Amino acid sequence: MLIRIIILVAGISLMALGVALTVLSTLGTTPISALPAALSPITGLSVGTVTVITNSSYVLIQILLLRERYQWIQLFQLATGALFGVFIDVAMFIVAPLQTDAYLLQLPMALAGVVAMGLGIGVQVHANVINLPGEGLVLALTSALRRAFGERKHLHFGNVKIASDFTHVVLAVVLALVFLGMVVGVREATVISVFALGPISKWFLDKFPPYPAIDFSGFRRG
Repeated sequence: MLIRIIILVAGISLMALGVALTVLSTLGTTPISALPAALSPITGLSVGTVTVITNSSYVLIQILLLRERYQWIQLFQLATGALFGVFIDVAMFIVAPLQTDAYLLQLPMALAGVVAMGLGIGVQVHANVINLPGEGLVLALTSALRRAFGERKHLHFGNVKIASDFTHVVLAVVLALVFLGMVVGVREATVISVFALGPISKWFLDKFPPYPAIDFSGFRRG
């Protein structure tokens, strides 16, 4: 179990590095980080701090959606979400000297961030310990939609994930335009990440499949 937790932390670290590189490239970040990237200059809070707040709200939404079916072990998402936010701020500090206005240097920086994020997702899934709040939210939405509308084939994790990512990007764009008068956090790297994150994480998981699921039978299950 300790090894799996270490692997999980390593995955979160890679994801945080990916967020930092894409944000500081100013060429856009991944869909799940677009909202924190937009809210950061609006609120004056760091990207990591906003990430902790948004991740905590995702956990609350999961509880409201699933109600008595909520698995209370998933409250550990608060810890992984907080760790993710802290690691983002640390990574932002470390890679800040690399920030540049030269597009030919910004693009490789953004691409490196997308690769780091994709590998981080793969490592985190490989550990198979606990969901990050963003993934947990999509799982909860999928469960709630299926419960409300039945087992329709289009109501699966992949489609709900796409809808969730799209919603995050739209919210980020709208909020940035309203409060800042310009788009922040959504650019080329956002589009690239939509198409690249899945294949990158799949490549890693093909080589290193997830550990068996942990038995949480002692906790109430949905």
